[in-house]
Amino acid sequence: MGKVFALRRRWRCAAVVVALVGAVIAGEAVVVPRPAVAAPAGDFVLDVPIADFDRPAAEAAFAQAYDSMALDAFLDDMRAAPEPPLGAGAPAGGLPPLDLPDHVPGTMEITDTGLRLVIPADELQAMAEPYVNQMITAAAGFAAGGIALIGCFALTENAYVCKGLAGAAALGTARFVAAKLSGEDTTTLKFWGTMFAAIIVGTALGLGTEWITVFAKANSAAMFTAIGEAIWSFVEWLGSWASAPIRTIAAYLRVAFRTIGTDLPEAIDIELGRIGHRAPGLSVMPLGDSITAGWGSSSGAGYRSRLYAKLNSAGDLDFVGTVRGSGTDADHQGHPGARIDQIRYVADCSVPSYRPNVIALMAGTNDLNQNHDVAGAPQRLVSLVDRLLALRPGTTVLVSTLPPSTKTDVGPRVTAYNNAIRPLIRAMEQDGKRVRLAELPSITTADLADQLHPDNDGHAKIANGFAKAFYQALDDGIITSTALPSGSAPGSDCAVPAEEVPGGWTNHGKIYEMPASAAAEIADVHLADVTGDGRADRVAVSGGAVAVRAGTGTGFSASVQAMAGAPAGRLVFANVVGDAAADLVLVGDDGRLTAWRNARDSSGTPRFTSAGVIAPGVGDTGARLRLADVNGDGRDDYVVVSDDSKARAWLNTPGDDDVPSWYSWGEIASGTGVAGSTVRFADFDADGRDDYVTVADDGALRVWRNTAGDGGRPSWSSLGAMAVGAAGASREALRLADLDADGDGDYALAGADGSLRAWRYDGPNQWVSLGTAIPAEPAAAGSSTAFADMNGDGWDDPVRVTGGKVEGALSSAPNPAPNLPALPARGTFQVLAPGTGNPGRTVLADVNGDDRDDYLLVGAAGEVDAWLNTPGNGGVPSWSSWGRIAPGTGASGTRIRFSDIDGDGRDDYLVMADNGAVEAWRNTPGNGGKPSWSHVGVWAVGVGGASPANVRFADVDGDGRADYLKVADNGAVDVWLNRGGDTGGGWQNRGTWAVGVNGATLSSVLFPDLDADGLADYVHMHGADLYGWTSKGGN
Repeated sequence: MGKVFALRRRWRCAAVVVALVGAVIAGEAVVVPRPAVAAPAGDFVLDVPIADFDRPAAEAAFAQAYDSMALDAFLDDMRAAPEPPLGAGAPAGGLPPLDLPDHVPGTMEITDTGLRLVIPADELQAMAEPYVNQMITAAAGFAAGGIALIGCFALTENAYVCKGLAGAAALGTARFVAAKLSGEDTTTLKFWGTMFAAIIVGTALGLGTEWITVFAKANSAAMFTAIGEAIWSFVEWLGSWASAPIRTIAAYLRVAFRTIGTDLPEAIDIELGRIGHRAPGLSVMPLGDSITAGWGSSSGAGYRSRLYAKLNSAGDLDFVGTVRGSGTDADHQGHPGARIDQIRYVADCSVPSYRPNVIALMAGTNDLNQNHDVAGAPQRLVSLVDRLLALRPGTTVLVSTLPPSTKTDVGPRVTAYNNAIRPLIRAMEQDGKRVRLAELPSITTADLADQLHPDNDGHAKIANGFAKAFYQALDDGIITSTALPSGSAPGSDCAVPAEEVPGGWTNHGKIYEMPASAAAEIADVHLADVTGDGRADRVAVSGGAVAVRAGTGTGFSASVQAMAGAPAGRLVFANVVGDAAADLVLVGDDGRLTAWRNARDSSGTPRFTSAGVIAPGVGDTGARLRLADVNGDGRDDYVVVSDDSKARAWLNTPGDDDVPSWYSWGEIASGTGVAGSTVRFADFDADGRDDYVTVADDGALRVWRNTAGDGGRPSWSSLGAMAVGAAGASREALRLADLDADGDGDYALAGADGSLRAWRYDGPNQWVSLGTAIPAEPAAAGSSTAFADMNGDGWDDPVRVTGGKVEGALSSAPNPAPNLPALPARGTFQVLAPGTGNPGRTVLADVNGDDRDDYLLVGAAGEVDAWLNTPGNGGVPSWSSWGRIAPGTGASGTRIRFSDIDGDGRDDYLVMADNGAVEAWRNTPGNGGKPSWSHVGVWAVGVGGASPANVRFADVDGDGRADYLKVADNGAVDVWLNRGGDTGGGWQNRGTWAVGVNGATLSSVLFPDLDADGLADYVHMHGADLYGWTSKGGN
């Protein structure tokens, strides 16, 4: 019995160790915030009680491990411990010793109830500020180490193993507590990567050897990835036995282990840098451009908050600068758009005032992006560094390489620039200058939020690069104290002079709200399986025509017309008769359903035939109706979602001729507390029963699984957040449908230009981007929401073209000018052109040079018929037929564009190639003023990544000639200024003219002249709302 009791006591002691250390690491232990008080008069005492504590055993454990109870014995023994044979990954010739601190204040004592840490008052008062944070961190670390040591000896008497465990517990716990005290986010995978690094380094310290850290750095990526893949493979092997929560956890761990393993080598280097290094006082100035300002990060703080957390344990830390951003310490000197020469101006203003002893410098991105003397940029950087050293003698400059760029012209420049500055900065180091290079070896284009700016992961890697360089500089002894007066804010904000930053924008906010029907351009695009093969097809309804592009699993086939004369109103496609293909259903305002049965022809093309009224309604509005299969029988049921998100259902059962017969099921869902308008239904677990989905404004999804309960009624279980939403997503654009016939719903975004972006669902929180499944359709780009000068007053008017009919709101000159034009109130669109009833693509362009956009109908072979826009009553256009004005060139009509390339006021005829190249025919007056076309040749050879879907033409510099614009998926715009084109004076690379705005997409941006100043402006369409920025030259 005595042996059994002793064994149980040992296990209880071990359980205490695991529970206490686990609680601290999990963030459940209480962390005391730093108080702003003077040093205490008495000793600091921390008692750690341990249940079922065996004092003689604990004292024996310490006696076996250490000669003394002093905390310095930890360090002494670590230094003296023999090093085992070097393992795999160790460098030839062995390893240099770790630089450990000489002294840790205080002693540990064994008491009757557990462990006690005592730090005498005189040693406390000698500690540098912030002494409280240091005391708490040290106390927590050494207490965890001591407890782990006691617990380990309760299970084994192997001192070598126990000291490794004690070191891991001590440094891991200290790392966590320090993070909590500094405000670092401890919920991210990045943080847990640093925790693993601290534990590995702590283990190495405990064993007195570095071979563990070398092995971990060499093998962590493969090992951690293998662990994550093994977990996921096991869950996949379990198949349906694995519940949804288990699959969610496994999917998370799969990503988490891969991320931690990738980041671990760099984190170990930084953690090693922390050990034994403190600076007497740190005044750090983050200096640079928009990346320093935090652009691309979700918080706006960028790398700065992460860098603050990594440097905070190295000394009394203060970030300085005239710019106040966001983050833990929000001061910085980051100026969006600034080149190296402009950053020098900023430094001349700010560095002498703040006198930082560390400057974190990242500069050069805008030199490369603006194509500004690219060859001279590396030497300008060296001159800037020399200037910083002269402005603040004694400062240390950490110079970072640049993140990559996905821009085809800028990406190679970044590579060349980084290769050029490395030897230049290394040479400055060798000359004894206080300069260190901050490398970013692990950052890739996958870490970008757009074409230039890092995302959250990218900013975290920049912080790692600066932190590693900082600790290297600290180790080299080149970071000095801020013993000199630390300085104060200069008399100005040290902004880049306005005349040195080209252009800019004026934000006018919402400039117009389109009539409700304008939003129907997206609403008339559906994803539904109308071909019956299990894959969702893309169905578009326009002017009564129903066009289908069959889904292939990897894309969509060419469009075919399935129906002409579809009714006006809210149309949905749902399986209401129980066969394999979706039918066409008209939803009345009163909830009445009228259906057209999908009777496919011999080729599989849908053909819709009337089935009449299939449901009379239930006394609720059609807006609350959803058609969804809630019982898994393959027939979509009638579901009404109330404003408070409760759901009632009527089951669709077969009636005469398979027409639905409805059976009331009553309330099937009690709601989730969100607005009923946010509720959708889609199957996410491939069981045939549609699940309950709520959609946020930004397209984020939360899902409740529908499983069969009593009598087959839905029983709901939360699957939590299923998707965070995609850039530019909105509830209106979102489509949930099975694109790949695997039985579960995929995620797609419909654009107003006919484009479709898609993501395949591969399990909980696992989405695989399919990219742009359908590119922007040229027909839609010229015939949906647009701007055109319809009354010749110089201000472009908002218009919508549907089925050839043109509706719009005519602007009137503002008073006083210049300003935005006066526009009618929402809902006052008027018909400006009734349409011709002929097939073709409608384009609005000025082909006779009278400043009024004319009506053009472009045929399938590029032939063009025109109707001249002449003044009518009240300024409304009156149309005069000009007949055929262009015979076509043989190119498809979808590739034809019109824009004025030579500044004569007449729009020219352009043909787009797949690579964005443009062939042009100049429009000159012929007989009766009709166009006479002269072949210019290849006016633009195209640029990398260009295509007909993302190229636009607009005059951004006011010279009357159309410039070449390439629009990114996030609405950012790069511009090449027209100096005559490739057949004349060439092009000037303007760089990024617009960086995009929140929520913008390729299909949501337009470039009209809003204020009649001759410069193209920027408009973002968000649903029915138009937001405008007038150009002062752009970014």
